[in-house]
Amino acid sequence: MKRVIRYIILSIVVFLLFIIFKLYLIERDFFEKASEYEKNKHSVEAFLMYERVILAYIPGSPLISESLDRMEKICGDLKDYDRINCFDSMRSAIYQVRFFYLPYKDRLSRIDEEIIRLKTNQYMKENSIPAQNYNETEKIFRNITTYNPYPSDLWSFLAVVSLFGWFASVTLIVLKGLTEPVNKRVLVIGVMGFLIFFGIWILGLYMA
Repeated sequence: MKRVIRYIILSIVVFLLFIIFKLYLIERDFFEKASEYEKNKHSVEAFLMYERVILAYIPGSPLISESLDRMEKICGDLKDYDRINCFDSMRSAIYQVRFFYLPYKDRLSRIDEEIIRLKTNQYMKENSIPAQNYNETEKIFRNITTYNPYPSDLWSFLAVVSLFGWFASVTLIVLKGLTEPVNKRVLVIGVMGFLIFFGIWILGLYMA
C-alpha cells in the first residue's frame, strides 16, 4: 500500500513539474516574440505577446516581471485613450491569473493610481469641468476602478476545504459508523465533523 501511495505522489509531482516546464517554454516563446516585435518598433504586437507571457503564469517567473516592466514602458509612451486602454489591458491580464491569491498587488496599486489619474484628467478635459471639482471627479473614478467584484480568498478557500470535510465525514459515518454493531464513537465523531464542516461550508458560500 505504501508503495502505491509513493507511486501516486511521485506521479503527481512529475506531472506538476512537466506542466511548469511546459508553461515556462510557452512563456519563453512569447517573450522572445515580444522582444523581437519591440526591437522592430511594433509596440502593439509586442504588448500582446507580453500579455500572453503573463497568461502562461508561473509564480515567481522572472519573465513575467520583465514583461510587466516592458508593458508599463509601452503604456507610458502612449497618449490619451490609448494610454488608458493600455493600462486597463495590463491590469486585466494580471487579474486573469488570479487564483487563491492576487499576484503583483503593489504593481496593481500603481497601475490603478495611474488609471484613476488619467481617466479623471481626460473626463474633466472633455467635459470642461473646473479644476476645483477634481477631488469629487477623482473619487468617482477611484470607486469604479478599485471596486472588487471577486469573492473573498479566505472564505473561498474555507468553502472548498469544508466541502471535502463534510463529504469525508459522511463517508466515515457510512463506512465505519453504520456497521454491525454500530460504532458509536466513530458515529459521534462523524456526525460532529459533518455538522461543523457543513456549517463552515454554508458560511463560506455566504461570506465569499
